[in-house]
Amino acid sequence: MVGKYDLGRFRNHPSVLVRWIEGERVRRIWARLAPGPSARVREVGCGVGHLLACGPAGRRFGADLADVLLQCACGHLGADAALAQGEAIELPFASDTYERVYYSKGSHLPGLAAALDEIRRVFKAGGVAVLSVPNEWLIKTSKTLLRRTGLLRLLFRAGRSAWITSGISTPSTAGAS
Repeated sequence: MVGKYDLGRFRNHPSVLVRWIEGERVRRIWARLAPGPSARVREVGCGVGHLLACGPAGRRFGADLADVLLQCACGHLGADAALAQGEAIELPFASDTYERVYYSKGSHLPGLAAALDEIRRVFKAGGVAVLSVPNEWLIKTSKTLLRRTGLLRLLFRAGRSAWITSGISTPSTAGAS
């Protein structure tokens, strides 16, 4: 599934509002992480590396299960970030290593408790961990309200074609010519 969707769609979305919301989300995460001059930042589930791209050079470390996402992240971040393939429930890192750890969207993970144990294991005492879990009820309710009022069409007026980039497509456009 990850190969079908552009995970940067919110950062590069044609809607100014959607781009602003994504930018604000990233700014708030970095404000909470607040890495010092020597802090190493580990993102568990780094995806294509958009969050890490905003971090301090030379101290960005990402991990993701999906090889295709890590390839995109490598292209996006270059040699300035250390990336590793691994599951959140079994991270391939030494214990007590990272001063800053960020983990997002863990609510859908069957082994959430195991993932949190792993984050605790690699996390240095006295560091900062930011865990972000989406409020699915709020998201669904907001989408329903926007759809019923017609505001959703206004926000996404560029249409689905604007979400297609470099061969990554939405389900409705996959295979279309």
